[in-house]
Amino acid sequence: MFFKRNKEKRKHKRIPKHCLLKYKKDGEGEKQKLTFIRNISAGGILFFTQEEIPPGTVLHMELNIPSYKESPMKMVVVAKTVHEEKLKNFKGYNIGATFQEISEKDRRFLLENIGR
Repeated sequence: MFFKRNKEKRKHKRIPKHCLLKYKKDGEGEKQKLTFIRNISAGGILFFTQEEIPPGTVLHMELNIPSYKESPMKMVVVAKTVHEEKLKNFKGYNIGATFQEISEKDRRFLLENIGR
């Protein structure tokens, strides 16, 4: 008997959402880097960066998420990187991170505007 395996391990559905992201590594003072989000969910994000950021790195982030109902939502979160993918045809990396600290208001906004 064969069982269908579900490879998806995410708790929340991610959707493509290209919006601005400012981030800094924990302990790096005020030095922020500007990049963009590739996809997002209520539990985390995938973003592009030109620097290598190994799994387990804590990041302080400012996200500007577009909304259909109101002006863009600015969120301040703390995330932890879980994977890094070096891009072959483009100088840079895709970084996956989970939200470690996010307000209930911001998580609710993501659930309502992005989905579960």
